[in-house]
Amino acid sequence: LEVLGTEIELAGRAYFDIADGRGPYVVRARGAVVRDIGTRFDVRAYRNEPMRVVVLEGAVELSLAATTVSLDSGDVGVIDESGHVSVARDAAGPVDTGWLRGHLMFRDASLAEVAADLRRWYGVELRIADSALRGRRFTGTLEAEPAARVLDIIALALGGRVERRGDTAFVIQSEPR
Repeated sequence: LEVLGTEIELAGRAYFDIADGRGPYVVRARGAVVRDIGTRFDVRAYRNEPMRVVVLEGAVELSLAATTVSLDSGDVGVIDESGHVSVARDAAGPVDTGWLRGHLMFRDASLAEVAADLRRWYGVELRIADSALRGRRFTGTLEAEPAARVLDIIALALGGRVERRGDTAFVIQSEPR
């Protein structure tokens, strides 16, 4: 995060709570521009993932190249890997802001999404060793749990078990009983 007056260059994720009369602020991330219009909003801009802007209060403009969309309270704007901008009206939910309270929250998340967050939060590389498990999705809330417990919860939800080797955790199919 680099702050240049009222312009911010972001790589990663940040939450913004801009007081009235303090802006407008501009957040630049991955070629896109998020322009605050007096608001509270979350920007998730990790490399190799869709960029997400979630507006909790107020409004922002989200721009990429020649496309500009307005997002109001409760809206979610997404820029996919190809640069397509989409808006989901009134789609913001607890999964979008759980991280502000120290919660990892997933709703029908791919295992690639889960693995990326585990790497960021715990420094653990999650590998799905069994091809039968790779296509599964995960829904759950993990609140201030140690890494070993988080890995056990995820493996159990997938019907597998965890084997750790250093900072890498392998989820494998559980043995039939």
